[in-house]
Amino acid sequence: MMQQKKDIINNCLKLALRFSFFFIFFIFSCNGQNKKADKLIVEKEKTNFIGKEFIIDQYNYKNDLFNSKKLDVLFNKDNYSYLIGEYSGTSKENFNCKILGLFRNNKHEKSYALFYDKNDVLRDTLNITNKDISLDILFET
Repeated sequence: MMQQKKDIINNCLKLALRFSFFFIFFIFSCNGQNKKADKLIVEKEKTNFIGKEFIIDQYNYKNDLFNSKKLDVLFNKDNYSYLIGEYSGTSKENFNCKILGLFRNNKHEKSYALFYDKNDVLRDTLNITNKDISLDILFET
């Protein structure tokens, strides 16, 4: 009789342990799915800027750096600071190119070139971190 009680208790413990592992696995699986969904939303928002007028919102200026909610979404960042380079290439007729630095805690992380057409429509972005570039751009209309 005593052995049966021990067996029942052991079986209950094994079942509880299996349920706990399943529950933990389920929680982490759902969390991973949420992160994937969030990433897809951010990617969709980013692509929503390409091909549309894109005026950079600039606020909280400090030492030539500024914050921008639009750029945070475009580059999938959170509370980064940005610097628009002094050099901006343009033909004034067909395109405009802005060089943009991304900073986290006042430390440079990345650089991008933003390409606009003559109507301030964002056409593309190019990661130029640690690269020298020479641009010859032709927009097809």
